[in-house]
Amino acid sequence: MQEIRVVHGVEGGVIVRTGVRKTVYIISFLVFFCCSFLRADCLEWSPIGPWGGDVLTMTIAPGGGTVYAGSLGGPLFRSTNGGDSWRIINTGFTYSYVCQVAIHPTDPWIIYAATNGGGITRSLDGGETWEAINNGNPDLQVTCIAIDPVTPAVLYAGTWQYGLYKSIDGGETWFGLSNGLPEFGSYALVVHPIEHETVWLGTWGQGVFRSTDGGASWQPASSGLTNLTVYTLVNSPGDNSTLYAGTYGGGVFKSVNGGDGWYAINEGISHPCIYALAVDPNNGNILFAGTGDALVKSTNGGNTWLVVNTGVNDQATFALIISPTAPTLVYAAFNNHGIFRSCDLGASWSECNNGLSDCIVTSVLPESGCSCPLLVGTNRGLYRGNERGFSWTRLNLGSGYPYIRSLAMDPQNCSKLYAGSWEHLFISEDGGSTWLDIPMKAQSDVDALAIDPYEPSTIYAGVWGCVYKSTNGGYDWTCLDNGLGDASICSLAIDPHEHMIIYAGSVLDGIFKSIDGGKFWFAINNGLQSDWVPSLAIDCGDPPSIYAGTDSGLYRSTDEGMTWVPCLDGLTGYPVRAVEVGFPPGTLYAGTTAGMFISTDHGQHWNAFNQGLTHINVHSIAVDPLVTSTLYAGTGGGGVYQYNGMETVPDISCWGLSVLAVLLLPILGSKYRRSSS
Repeated sequence: MQEIRVVHGVEGGVIVRTGVRKTVYIISFLVFFCCSFLRADCLEWSPIGPWGGDVLTMTIAPGGGTVYAGSLGGPLFRSTNGGDSWRIINTGFTYSYVCQVAIHPTDPWIIYAATNGGGITRSLDGGETWEAINNGNPDLQVTCIAIDPVTPAVLYAGTWQYGLYKSIDGGETWFGLSNGLPEFGSYALVVHPIEHETVWLGTWGQGVFRSTDGGASWQPASSGLTNLTVYTLVNSPGDNSTLYAGTYGGGVFKSVNGGDGWYAINEGISHPCIYALAVDPNNGNILFAGTGDALVKSTNGGNTWLVVNTGVNDQATFALIISPTAPTLVYAAFNNHGIFRSCDLGASWSECNNGLSDCIVTSVLPESGCSCPLLVGTNRGLYRGNERGFSWTRLNLGSGYPYIRSLAMDPQNCSKLYAGSWEHLFISEDGGSTWLDIPMKAQSDVDALAIDPYEPSTIYAGVWGCVYKSTNGGYDWTCLDNGLGDASICSLAIDPHEHMIIYAGSVLDGIFKSIDGGKFWFAINNGLQSDWVPSLAIDCGDPPSIYAGTDSGLYRSTDEGMTWVPCLDGLTGYPVRAVEVGFPPGTLYAGTTAGMFISTDHGQHWNAFNQGLTHINVHSIAVDPLVTSTLYAGTGGGGVYQYNGMETVPDISCWGLSVLAVLLLPILGSKYRRSSS
């Protein structure tokens, strides 16, 4: 056999390792496998919550164990264990939310998703990857989708603006169905399970339409439903002429003749908006309805209803499914609370949101030295993450759970916290246990907060047309708008050495600077090629630098903002929503619409590090002040992700081919003989 001879320069000769090619191949493979495993463990993002959210649609695979859930925040989730845990499966998705999912009746690997903004998408591998299939469909706002159960290559897709479309080749091409249909506002589709040429369509403001020729022509089937919007349609198993319609403003309606006539069945229903319906697959008299304020159940075909919210506060219910294989198993999606599961046909409910989050995270605040280690501002309110995010508490700020736009903490007293929202600032003196509501005069969001590091009672708040300043800890405010015009301030940064110097980023007017504590402002946009500046960061290193995240990338100034230069190598084309100074010196992090990027040379060059970051639209970043090797990324619809091990810069090459495996081969081969030549 041919000898493998590896020459490695050493003092006094060379190292010669002999062996068969097969042995080296085996060693290479083992080292590659081990290195890849170790690096995946320490160099990967992990979602940590907060769990739950606004789930708009759920679908269960024919076998019953795999469940799909689409949320308002954009991600599509999948559970393969009946809801015990969830994982985002949106590779190939644009960040539009999923309105409905349809699974091939005999091949569960084939899945279709109707999305609002991305049109129709298809997966051929059980949801791992997706592709847009909009050939012939001009409307990317697709509200509903249905598969012909007899001929699964036939699909129907309802759109918001351009009516209904049909495909006869599994979604490869689409053509419009307009004969007798309204021009816009499709909401719900049902295909007859046996007489598959019969299709029903629920519409906006015009009730139900029916086709008996596969969509070639349509007639109104709305007697009793005239001028009502039909959000959801289901038919009764075993009696396919019985239909139920959930309407906007009229409650639940029932037809026992295939849609020829409808009548209301609302006894026990208190809210007229019906978002979801589900019928027991084994007993057509048992059905659930998700209303605008509760989940209700009927055991007599809808004649009477009872609220079945045990374990859940009264909430709007947006999605419902009943398992086809375990008919006592029901899933319900509640407003802001994600998915709950019942194993006893609705008698009791338990949360099942582990891994499922659609939070838009505007700010992440890791605290230092306090018992409240992580605060997260979201579109669903303020959350406190115990044990750095492994469990979560939603904080009531005294006026409910407002959309939190900004967070700040007193640098000398970590029990004093600030949260900015629409027209309000919330202050806590006890680490978040209780909050005081401070109304702001501005009719806008408090998009940015900054605290003077030397005088923590001095606080700045960025709003539309003004920077507000408080000198008594946030209890009284003065508008400082001299030089700002009507600029909407969305980011703030205070010079850590000259605390009278303040920088303000705006939505449409670039960057402003004040050198007198905000009394007067002037624009500093020389070299800046963008008007929207959602993030600012100051690096006190050598040289001192200011970084501005903009809709056209990242910019750097080393002369206190007088001139700006782009830092786009590796970032070109990506809006930077968040920028953070890291460790060691020279390290920067940028959160973009394409994920997380890192630079180790003050922003001159950038590399993506998105391993495990399944939701790549990053809105906020924070470095843990106690454990600087830990990084947090708040996403625009997927909650918070955590990254450990940042004391060493991620070796991007090891995520592809493990270079370490090659480097270790000489070491692993040291058992072979040393010789001189």
